[in-house]
Order: sequence, then C-alpha cells, then structure tokens
Amino acid sequence: MAKTEYGKPSKAVLTTLLVTGLLLLAGVIIGGILLWNDLAKKNDDTSEDIDTNVTPTTTIAVLRPVVSYHNNRNSNGGVKPTGATADHPTLEKCILRCQLDDTCEAIDYGTISRECWLHKSTSSCSELHEHDSITHVKLRACPQEGTTRPATTPPTTRPHFVTPPPVLSTHENRYIASGDKQVWTSLEACTTGCQISHTCVALDFNSSNRECFYHTTTTACATLRFRNGITHVKLLTCGR
Repeated sequence: MAKTEYGKPSKAVLTTLLVTGLLLLAGVIIGGILLWNDLAKKNDDTSEDIDTNVTPTTTIAVLRPVVSYHNNRNSNGGVKPTGATADHPTLEKCILRCQLDDTCEAIDYGTISRECWLHKSTSSCSELHEHDSITHVKLRACPQEGTTRPATTPPTTRPHFVTPPPVLSTHENRYIASGDKQVWTSLEACTTGCQISHTCVALDFNSSNRECFYHTTTTACATLRFRNGITHVKLLTCGR
C-alpha cells in the first residue's frame, strides 16, 4: 500500500490519476474527431452547391410516327392544351406535343391561328370536315380511314423540325424550389417537353411520384437543394 506524507497522495497514486486523465482526454478528442467527420459527411450529403461532376446527358423520348396528314380538314372534339405546354407556334410542335402524350391520337392545327387541338381515342376517328387553314394529323390509323376521305401526303413546303436545345447538365438528387407543375410522367417526356417550350430552361423530375416541374429564367439558376429521387436538368449555363 502506497504511503502518504502529511495527507498527500503518493507518486503511484499521482501517476494513476495522470494516466486516467490522459486516457479520458484522448477519448474526448477521438470522440470529437468522429463527431466532426460525421457532421461533415452530412453537410456534404445535404450541400446546396451545384454538383459539377455529373456528366451531362441528353434524354429524348422515342416518338410515335405520324400515320397521315389531312390538309384543310378538322374533326370535332379536340381539346386545346393550357398552361406552359400550350405554346405551339408550328405544326411540328403541335405534333410533338401529341407524340409526348400517350393518350393523344390525333391533332388539328390552325396554320393561321396557330392553335393546337389534341384528340384522344373518343374523338380521333370522328368524321373529318372541310376547314380552310387547318391540318388534321393522325398518329393512329382509324378503321374507316381512306373510305370516305382519303389521306393526303405531307406538303413539300411543310416546315422542318427545329433542333431542340441540348441538355447541358443533369444533377441527381437535386431540385430547385418554385417550379411549375406539368403533365409529363416520365423524365424523357418532361425533358423533351421542356426543350420544345419557348420559356422552359430547366426542370425537376420526381421519380417517386412521377411529377414534372419547369423553370423559366426567373428560377432556373436558383440554389440547388438536396432531395432523394429528384433529377434536375438544365438547358442553360448558370454563372457561378
């Protein structure tokens, strides 16, 4: 047993206390380092900085072919699109709008009014009527087609498709707040729809609920936020 002098602890006791204190201090330091690394990792996972290491990709939907064109013809029952996807200044963009909608089977396009009307199965095979400056286009053949009004071949002066703007970057698990919800239910259709729009320059697609949101230049370069299952796509370059 260690001896003490005038109530003071011996050298052995002091040594034991010193070693114990050093061990406790080392434990605190190691715990602090581990906690710091864990917090740093979480900050990296939830970083709102743009991920510049993501390789840009281009996603274009596989489009259904046009079956027939009917010049100066229209059919009743078409529905005019509304919202951000309603801008169709050319026949080609009206057709593309239909091609991107699985329920659309035909369109009527006013070459003067530049209005686009979409037909689903309930009206796509309705009787065609004469109407100047309207072109009826079918994406699905009708059983009666060719018996009462033969289809015409596409006019040689028909405008060509305008090359859509390319995808400049994709950001997995990132999104920007305040996007406008669209009708598309796949990333490919959401991307192609944005490319044919006059105002969309970026988009967010949520793979969990299959929702699509468009961004104009007002919000496209806002801060990217972290959220699993959302892909952010840009058609423009934002300044750093």
